[in-house]
Amino acid sequence: MVLSLESTTNRMTRLGSGELYFGKFVPINRILTSIDAVSIGDVFELAKKLFQVEKFSTVIIKPSGKAQLAARAAVG
Repeated sequence: MVLSLESTTNRMTRLGSGELYFGKFVPINRILTSIDAVSIGDVFELAKKLFQVEKFSTVIIKPSGKAQLAARAAVG
């Protein structure tokens, strides 16, 4: 993150993002301190909330109809 600030484009992007998301300039030291304050337990608790098996869904995408027949013909 700190190395990315060496580019003028990245610096301006960060300044603009801070204005859009927070409505103010957020110093890099404050961001780094906030990142360092996150513990493994914090990440684990959030993961438990986000990755609940009963909320998962399955999506299967496959060719159907003419597209499936054309694919089979092309293969063999």
